[in-house]
Amino acid sequence: MDRRLTLTGAISTLAILASCLCSAPTQAEEKPLYDWTVQIETKRLDRQFEYEGSHLRLVERLDVDYYYQDQAKTKTTYESAWYHNGKPLGLERFNYFNVPPGQGVCIKVVHKTENPTTEEQQAAANMIVRVWMEAYLNRSGVVMVKVPQRSFNQIVNHLHAQGYVTTPETAPEDQGNVPMQLLVEAEQTGQTVLLNYN
Repeated sequence: MDRRLTLTGAISTLAILASCLCSAPTQAEEKPLYDWTVQIETKRLDRQFEYEGSHLRLVERLDVDYYYQDQAKTKTTYESAWYHNGKPLGLERFNYFNVPPGQGVCIKVVHKTENPTTEEQQAAANMIVRVWMEAYLNRSGVVMVKVPQRSFNQIVNHLHAQGYVTTPETAPEDQGNVPMQLLVEAEQTGQTVLLNYN
């Protein structure tokens, strides 16, 4: 047998193995910290209720979907809610909350536009609490809340207005005494804040 061919074959085999090892995803990359994502998308509606005598000319619509881990293409439409000045006006539900009990949930906020309004951020904070309660009644724990960096401070402030207080993440906590705990994370920077309901 030609030794040059044997050497070439060995080098090719090693190169393939090295390529597989380098490109293989780690277990941490494959599996997120949560099992399901509940996505809240906010949108400003300027003219939906524009008619004579109406006081609801500026309304926010929040669409809520859920999907397994980060598989957004397989999402299930859950409900839509309408808000005015941060207060809920109405709700239309399309499906049951079919997240299996005992599964970890990530609440994810996204905005329809690059410049969300203050009212959208306020409505998003209210919906975060509503989804947390839905998950709690379903016996599913909310692992984290992901929000866009541009809305991080505003949404945290609106959660403060709803009774949440900032808690040092290094402080020991008795989980039995803080059932409504939220770990809020800014998606683009990874900035986090731990909130407990007071």
